Amino acid sequence: MLDATLFIKGLAILQSVGLEEKEEWEVKIWLKILNDPNNNLTVDEFQEACMHLARTRTSFYPGDNIPAMVLERVKDYREERKRQLFKEKADREALEEREYRRKFLEEHKENALDRNMEIKNEIHKLTKSIGRSV
Repeated sequence: MLDATLFIKGLAILQSVGLEEKEEWEVKIWLKILNDPNNNLTVDEFQEACMHLARTRTSFYPGDNIPAMVLERVKDYREERKRQLFKEKADREALEEREYRRKFLEEHKENALDRNMEIKNEIHKLTKSIGRSV
């Protein structure tokens, strides 16, 4: 939930790149809209949205619905984070799978070499016991 101070800081970022100064009653309504429990807006998301709008918008017009722009950016940001987390999870799982396969092959290679030596020694003993050489 945003408090008035953090909201004013975000608004100041937007005003620094062209948003006209708003009257107190407008600011209160915008804050109320953004703090709606259905939005579940965090401070970090709000700050990211303000910075994104400041970086990407070339101008603001008097009729622009700034709270809607912020919430739209938050929605996009959440989807980006979800994709990023999914990709990180997939990458982590792929890395774990590769590591598991590497260890498995290493262990079985060592076991196979040991088993080959055992078989060779056994063949050598058996051939020696019957009097033949290999």
